[in-house]
Amino acid sequence: MTNKMSIVSDVGSDTLLTRLETHWQSYENKSFDVEIAGESFIVHPAVYNPDAPITRTMAHAVEVPAGARVLDLGCGVGLLGLLALRRGAASCVFADLNPAAVQNTIANVAQFGVGDRATVVLSDLFSAVGETPFDVILLNAPFLYAATDVNKLTLGEESGLFRPGVPPATSFFDPGYKLIARFFATVREHLAPGGFIQFAFSNLGNRQALDEILTQQRFRMEHVRTENTGSFEWQVYRVRPDVT
Repeated sequence: MTNKMSIVSDVGSDTLLTRLETHWQSYENKSFDVEIAGESFIVHPAVYNPDAPITRTMAHAVEVPAGARVLDLGCGVGLLGLLALRRGAASCVFADLNPAAVQNTIANVAQFGVGDRATVVLSDLFSAVGETPFDVILLNAPFLYAATDVNKLTLGEESGLFRPGVPPATSFFDPGYKLIARFFATVREHLAPGGFIQFAFSNLGNRQALDEILTQQRFRMEHVRTENTGSFEWQVYRVRPDVT
């Protein structure tokens, strides 16, 4: 037996692997449609399937000021930014590191008919989003903590979790919370005065590690919404710079 369970112990849930396998089974190596928050989205191969409790919770909580400039960071299929445009945002920049996600978002932007208010970029965090600050930054980041890098070997090839048509491990795991740490170390300069971050998390995540990052970077979190599936909690927070 390989060491796939080492990752499960890292995140502290004996049922996590079963939960992940259920989610991965929703993928096919072809495009398909999902309906979330009353809207239909196309999902391409190798792009994170938003038909997951954490994304649905985030979708239900998307609220933006009228006329807001929005950044959907790690946009996947573009769901959150498109909902923001539906709910009053003036414009949205969609950014993702996965080229397949960029193309998927372009397809959904066209389907929604909002190309005049949308910009879609291939970007490692903020590298290609421009210098104009945003009123709202939407981040449905991978919240599963792992002490080491995650790939098909550390999870175990026999699990079948990584295969053609499935997103990269970085869609689910953030080893050492390096991505989250980089985000909060650099996000402040991309927020307009009075702007906020809408951030997804879960009781499957490492809350202590997250709190340490927020304290170090001087941010404060306000709880917005929680939804539950069994013992799992899917949480949405509004995060702002701490000015005290």
